[in-house]
Order: sequence, then structure tokens, then C-alpha cells
Amino acid sequence: MSKFVYDQDLNSFRESYRVWLSNRNYFYQYVISKQIGRSLSIQFTNYIKKENGSQEFRLIVGEDRNEEGKFLVHYSFDYSESSYIETKEDEGKKFKVIEELRFGEEIQRARHRPSDSNKIAAMDGDGLIHLFNLGGNNTQKQILKGHTKEGYGISWNSRQDNLLVSCAYDNNICIWDTNQTDSQISPLYTFKDRLDSLEDIQWNPFDKNVFGCVGDDKKLGLYDIRQKKCTSCITAHSNEVNCLSFQPHYENYLLTSSSDQQIALWDIRKMGERMHTFLGHSGQIYRIDWSPLLKDVFASADDKNKIILWDTSKIGDEQIGRDADIGPPELIFKHVGNRDEIRDFCWSPYIKWMIAAVDDNFCLQVWKIDPDTILENMDDLFISVFDELKK
Repeated sequence: MSKFVYDQDLNSFRESYRVWLSNRNYFYQYVISKQIGRSLSIQFTNYIKKENGSQEFRLIVGEDRNEEGKFLVHYSFDYSESSYIETKEDEGKKFKVIEELRFGEEIQRARHRPSDSNKIAAMDGDGLIHLFNLGGNNTQKQILKGHTKEGYGISWNSRQDNLLVSCAYDNNICIWDTNQTDSQISPLYTFKDRLDSLEDIQWNPFDKNVFGCVGDDKKLGLYDIRQKKCTSCITAHSNEVNCLSFQPHYENYLLTSSSDQQIALWDIRKMGERMHTFLGHSGQIYRIDWSPLLKDVFASADDKNKIILWDTSKIGDEQIGRDADIGPPELIFKHVGNRDEIRDFCWSPYIKWMIAAVDDNFCLQVWKIDPDTILENMDDLFISVFDELKK
């Protein structure tokens, strides 16, 4: 299997971006970007199908614009099946602002309710979670108050989506009922069994009562809200565990990623041993997420400006020729179109192979690879790009 790969250890951000810029027409069907305020959060919301056959996709993005203020911004952009790679002159022109909501503190993470893309939960830098509606109906804004420090972990329950779970650097996990109507909501229950900062949390998509949580204590814990306790806890990595992601297509599997530069695949029925370790990052891995449309594919992002795509169906495949120099068989693509650390990314739930990301270069970028890059044999082209980066 061919791979488009940049070796970040050999190149600066600027050099890897230069090579990406000169070769992107070979590997992408769609690339747009926009300079924005500092952002830590991005997620696709809904889309509108237009009469001309194109689609308008929407994103929620947290932005810190310094003196101007801190906002949650609802963006849209038009997409059609025909290929579009923006030029320097066209940068930012595809994006339109639908709505801007001002906040007193920076938004750490914002996610919409599974059944209602206008219902948003947003955690700020004080650990408060703001619950509100997009579309101008913000009179129903509520505050979920239970954390005493900032955090990045919030997750809606896809099977009982009035339930929200959150974690933060105060080491606590809070369960919330978002159907409550009070202006200030207290947690239904708080788990206080962890001894270090908690980084990420997620409900199991196959079991409405179970969620996983990871943190700086290097542990992965599984919790059951019926028993109100951690039912399984293991040391998952040799360093901080920054993120986890349950497999949405196959029951019982999940991923964890760490500052130890590794991604681990687990079977929650037998947590004593990893199923597989994914190696390919040269920095701390802060985000991982399974594709909602490609059942064996997930993406991961590190602090060295890389987003890597992986295909678990390729684990154990034989590698021929130069492929072994580039990476393991399950590593199928590396994107280095960002010029600084990736803060957050999300898969499109509507278009295969499309990802949106925000980085520390104050850039919002949406891209979609050409599936032929993955499915067809393009060894000579891949290797020529790989060799150019080593000059």
C-alpha cells in the first residue's frame, strides 16, 4: 500500500509545509483554509442541500481574538463533488460566519447534542459548561457548575442524549442531566477516584451506561453509572494519556493516545493486554478519532503539525520495497498542511475522507484526500515526495 508521508524529524514546520503546498494537487480533492483567532475546538454540525446540487456544511469553532474577545463561531462553507484546491488569493473566501456568541473565558471544547446539532455544550477555561442553542435562541442559556478547574473532556451520550459526561484538571468526572430547566445545573453524580488531571472522556456508543476516561495518571478507566464506580482501570501508557475513542462500528474496541508517541488498541472485554500498538508519530498525540463513515479508519494528531490516517484492516500486511522505510502497513496517509500544533480536528459525518482542523498558527483548515491516493498504486510519486523531504 502506498503512503504519502513526511518525516517531521528531518524537517521544520516551514519545510514540510512547503513540500505539502507544492504537491497537494496530487493527493487532495478539496482544500480550504482561513486565518482565525486562537482555537482549541472544532466540530461539524449540520448541512443544507442546495438547489444547485451543492451542500453547505457547518462548523462550530471556539476562537480567542485577544482584545476583541472570546467567541464560539458558527461557520459555513459550500462543497460540491468537483475538485477544489484554493489558491493563496482565494484563502478564506469559502467560509461564511452564520453566528458569533461571545464568552467571558476561552472555549476549551464545544460539542453538539447527537439528536440536535443546535444544542451545544461548551466548556470554558474556568471549568464551567455552557449549555445553549444556536440560531439566535440564546435566552435559554444554562450553566453546568461542578468543576473547579479547566478541562477538555465533554461527551454526549448517543443512546440517551440528555446525559452529558465531563472531566477536568480537578481530577473529577461529572454526570449531567441536560433536560433540567434551572439556569444553573448541578451534577447528578461526581466520580472522585482519580488522582491526577483528567484529559478526555467518552461514552461507549454501544452501552448508554458505560464511559471511558483517561488522564495524566497514565490510566484508562471504564465506568458504569449504574454501579457508580470504576469497573476497570489499567495503566495504559508510559506517559500521560491524552485521548480515547470508542470504535463506532465494532462493539468492544477503543483507542488511547499518549504523550509517549504511541496509540494503543484495546478490547474492553480483556483489558490486560493491548491488541495493537500504532507507531508513526514523533510528537505527543493529543487527538484521536474513528471515522464515522469508514469502518476501519481513524485519524490522530500530534504536537508536530501532523494528522495521520490509519486503516486497522491493514495490520499485518506484507510490505514491499520502499514501503517499509515509510511506515507500518496500517499507516496510510500523513497530512502536514498545518503549520503548527493541531489543537483539535473532526471528521465530516457526511463526506468520506473529509477532516476539519484548527492549529496554533491560527488556521482553520478543511481538506479531503483523493481516494485514489489510498486505493491505487502510486509508489513512485509517494517516494519522490518522501525523498524530497530528506534533501
